[in-house]
Amino acid sequence: MTRLLLVRHAVTSENNSNRFWGSTDLPLSQTGIEQAGRLRERLATERIDTIYSSLLSRSRTTAEIIASSHGLGIYARSELNECDFGEAEGLTFDEINARFPGLADALLGDDTATRFPGGESLLEVFARVGRFREELDDHGADSTICIVGHGASLQTLICHLLGVPPGHWRQFCLQRGSLSIIETYPGGAVLAGLNDINHLEGVD
Repeated sequence: MTRLLLVRHAVTSENNSNRFWGSTDLPLSQTGIEQAGRLRERLATERIDTIYSSLLSRSRTTAEIIASSHGLGIYARSELNECDFGEAEGLTFDEINARFPGLADALLGDDTATRFPGGESLLEVFARVGRFREELDDHGADSTICIVGHGASLQTLICHLLGVPPGHWRQFCLQRGSLSIIETYPGGAVLAGLNDINHLEGVD
């Protein structure tokens, strides 16, 4: 069995603005740093062999704080980056609706092929995350791997691991600072925990 600890990065100062932040390299807020510390405490007694993160600092910093109690380095992978929202980066949904009406309609439906102008489609995110998924096969069957990423990258990774079509990615709700656990076996994968945020109790 390979045990995968999926962590969505902690919060940034922009996470309450209801804007689409993807490729913008936002740092963690002070609350986010505290959340990452709670994740470190939550995972301190876990055996972790390898830690991956995206290239973006909100993910890397979260991963580095977790890794500090295990003496591990971080393997950064661009495949784990958040969706690139292109010209919609930094906009609210209402602003996207006004500027790109067809795109707004696609976001409300299950269309995964529509690309953000100058950015990516969800299907493209799914494809690049699939390349990272293949890398996981290089680890031993008894490994425990911590993967720190973003909403879209982790939700599509869960789809890959469970054999779920990418159009269902939104059904796996992952809050910032959350922990999800997937156990993989030769016959398939088991979702052992989803969106655990108990360790964040009391963090404002």
